[in-house]
Amino acid sequence: MKISMHKIKQIVATADGLTISELDGQRRVQRIVRARHLAMYLVSEITSKPMVEIGMAFGGRDHTTVSHALTSIKRKMAADLEYKQYVLGLQAQIKTEDFGGLVLNEIYIDEIAQAAISAAVRQSKATPNTAIVGELKVIEDALALECDEVLKATARTAGKTEILFFASETGSWSIIEVARPSAKARIIATGVNWCDVHEACKPIAQPAPPRDECKRRNCVKCSKKFTSRHFGERVCPRCRNSSAYRPSIDPRYEGATR
Repeated sequence: MKISMHKIKQIVATADGLTISELDGQRRVQRIVRARHLAMYLVSEITSKPMVEIGMAFGGRDHTTVSHALTSIKRKMAADLEYKQYVLGLQAQIKTEDFGGLVLNEIYIDEIAQAAISAAVRQSKATPNTAIVGELKVIEDALALECDEVLKATARTAGKTEILFFASETGSWSIIEVARPSAKARIIATGVNWCDVHEACKPIAQPAPPRDECKRRNCVKCSKKFTSRHFGERVCPRCRNSSAYRPSIDPRYEGATR
């Protein structure tokens, strides 16, 4: 059955305690703007009408206003799971029609399942050993949406299972067991403290030696090579320990009086 834009606006307005005239009007109160954006989003999702037509139906607004409304609602749904479930509930309510006692319910089961898996993924980070089972694609999308985790490595077992390792740049990680070829997946381990290079595997940084330290030099007395231990050492240990050795006077002080 074809669902009209008027009906969608009526359901959204009733849910937010507003009227259709307020949705179509020019008031920019936050509560009204938020409901107006939601109504535009639901009209776009359910009826697939062009943004120009949607804007004209909401008080003659420009298509750029509709585009901004759709982007705003999508971002809010991605950031707030409860708000996403609220939007999905309204969408299900709009798509439920009564035909003389016969109820046609066209709820988007896939979207509801995705929201449930996303909530389970977030819960698993706080509660270890939580088993999550579902389609691999659904779990992958939930990990990417909730934890920014992407596939890092894969491995195959002796049987028909595949092990997938997901991780994010912030340190969260998940290990998924996939049954092939059915693509049924199960999160078997998850956490928040993983890093790309383990601390124990990092090379120990050695302090850089001071400049000119431990350098091979020619002794100023006997001209033989020796290893100096610091920058100012110019006489080899043999000459320095000789009774005939006397430190030379620095040429800068030869004319100085005692």
